[in-house]
Amino acid sequence: MREYLNKNPLTFPASASGQIKRETIILWLFNFHNHVNQSLGRQPFAFDLLELEYGQGRFDEAVAHAKQIVSELDKLWVGVLSREWRMSITYLCNLINGGPL
Repeated sequence: MREYLNKNPLTFPASASGQIKRETIILWLFNFHNHVNQSLGRQPFAFDLLELEYGQGRFDEAVAHAKQIVSELDKLWVGVLSREWRMSITYLCNLINGGPL
């Protein structure tokens, strides 16, 4: 996991809009989730199902799932620059809470 996280940091240009940041975070989490699924021998989650699974009033479940992912990431993100980690978590928490990116 560390290798994946080091090779795939969550970053975007400073000038990126909130919508671009939101879409980048969603895609990054989606890709990371599927990487974890693959490493566990599970089937990948289809991108087409994201809106259906998490975008239709299942906010509480999405928040709980995101918190679980963040907890897992926190354990795995050893050796990655802490600044990038803090920024990633800040963006993710703001996205989850519907706040500004």
